[in-house]
Parts: sequence; structure tokens; C-alpha cells
Amino acid sequence: VLSLLRETHQLIKEQSREADRRFKETDQQFKETDRQFKENALEFKETDRRLKELEHIVREQSRQIDKQTYQIEKQGQQIGGIGDKFGYFTEGMALPSMERILMERFKMTFIMPRVRIRKDGKTIEIDVLAYANDDVDLAVVVEVK
Repeated sequence: VLSLLRETHQLIKEQSREADRRFKETDQQFKETDRQFKENALEFKETDRRLKELEHIVREQSRQIDKQTYQIEKQGQQIGGIGDKFGYFTEGMALPSMERILMERFKMTFIMPRVRIRKDGKTIEIDVLAYANDDVDLAVVVEVK
């Protein structure tokens, strides 16, 4: 019986050591998993910080693009206005001699500068429209360039 008790005691000791070893191994695995979770949490925080930084950069670039687009549109309008003014200036310079030529050489009786014609929702602009219905029966359209 004593031998059986010693054997049982020895077996229990071995099983206890094995259980302790497995417990330590499991505890070590839990610690490793916990360390990895903490590491991942730090990486997620860093990723989140970088995303917020990137969002800020994208918003700033979008704001700058909107500002530049506005400036380009404004400059386009200014350039268009200058072009219109130059066109009116050129037409004004040409009109006196054009009137004389149209009346003397082509016998025009009606001379109209800057005529706009609208039809079916479309508009055309003519720099000078001249016509005569008497003996000549003729119309002349002049585009100043």
C-alpha cells in the first residue's frame, strides 16, 4: 500500500509539474497576446493620426484648388472684358471710314453698328449691318477683326 501511495504521490507530483508548466506556457501566451494587442492599439492610433493629418492636407489642397479656380474664372472674365473693350474700340475706330465707304461705294442708306439678332433661342452679333432698298436692293454685313 505504501508503495502504491508513493507511486500515486509521484504521479500527482508529475501531473502537478506538467499542469504548472502548461499554466506558465498559457500565461506566457496570454502575455504575448496582450503585448500584441497593445502594439496593435498603438499602430491603430498612429494610423488614425496619419489619416487625420491626410484629411487635413486634402481639405487644405481642396480649399486652395477652389481659390485658384475662382481666381482663374475671375481672370478669364477680366480678360474677356478687355477683349470686348478692345473690340468696341476697334469697331469705333473703323466705323467712320466704314460708313463713308458703305454710303459712297455701295450706296447703303441704313447703317447700323452692333446689331444683335435673336431667333429660336440663338443670338448672333453683327458688328455693322448696312442695307439699301432703293435702286441697289442690297444688304452688307461687316465683321471687324
